[in-house]
Amino acid sequence: MTLSARPRSFLVAAWLFAMGSAGCGEDRSVCYRLPVVDTSNFVDLDPAWSPDGKSIAYSHRIGQPYPEYEIRILDVASDTSRSVARGRYPSWSPDGRRIAYSVSRHAEDMDGGVNIIDLRDNTIISLTSGPTHDPSWSPDGALIAYEVATVAIAAGAADHGIWLMNRDGSDQRFLVEGRAPAWSPDGSRIAFVKLAGGSPAEEEVAVFSFEDSSITQLTRNSHADLAPTWSPDGKRISWHSRRGLWSMNSDGSDPRLLDPLGSLSWGLSSSPSFSPEGTLIVYERYNAPNVDVVKLDDPISLWTIRPDGTGARQLTDPGREAYYGCP
Repeated sequence: MTLSARPRSFLVAAWLFAMGSAGCGEDRSVCYRLPVVDTSNFVDLDPAWSPDGKSIAYSHRIGQPYPEYEIRILDVASDTSRSVARGRYPSWSPDGRRIAYSVSRHAEDMDGGVNIIDLRDNTIISLTSGPTHDPSWSPDGALIAYEVATVAIAAGAADHGIWLMNRDGSDQRFLVEGRAPAWSPDGSRIAFVKLAGGSPAEEEVAVFSFEDSSITQLTRNSHADLAPTWSPDGKRISWHSRRGLWSMNSDGSDPRLLDPLGSLSWGLSSSPSFSPEGTLIVYERYNAPNVDVVKLDDPISLWTIRPDGTGARQLTDPGREAYYGCP
């Protein structure tokens, strides 16, 4: 049975009146979420621009009480989208025919793996199993970098490690401790998130060089810096921070705040993505008037912005997650 928005609002109001007549007051510890009837459209994450610039793949939140996600493809010209698989973190192959993605459907599901879907016939191939996710395709299409969570490596126990594998899933090998890998356009480097200290607040953007296996830390901030991505010419890196959407030169110089609301402070961060010509960045943004009034249950949607921080425009329009009620 499908309920329209008006009956749903009436049912929610009636439930709140019946169950919460005493009121939650200021103590939300005695309250719990009453999910809205239609939760199919309230959070969009993980945008990835297609190589031809015509489409954007992204993760769309569809479930409660634990959030589940599906991979959708937005046609930029027609503003229509379609679902292609269940999962998160889509990454296009350089020829635009395939998408690698994480099978893990929600944050609590750490045992999914990395799959590839062929968009020509919807064939799905499993590449990895276990706690592996966040794939990133190399520019030549031969390799896929990905993240392995909570694994033991030669150097000791690591919460997150970046690994490489061939595009068919063979020859899986450890590269560097960190997470959220992103290949440079020339394939010579990988930007990633490095745990610079002992807490998530000390996560910083760094770059691994294949030439000499060196690691260069690019950010040094008191707030976590997450989810880096490269401009098509390799000169700039954009990333999400607890302080907003940022951009800097690929050597770490000239950091610029692009949008203070392009910040996912609740651990949902994923990489922004440049359009193939480099004139726009697609990213996640809170649907709130300003950064001072952002709430946990504010919708998160996809926006585009110019690399200089001007011209922010909303692409998708998710709804609100839940109403609150008291037992």
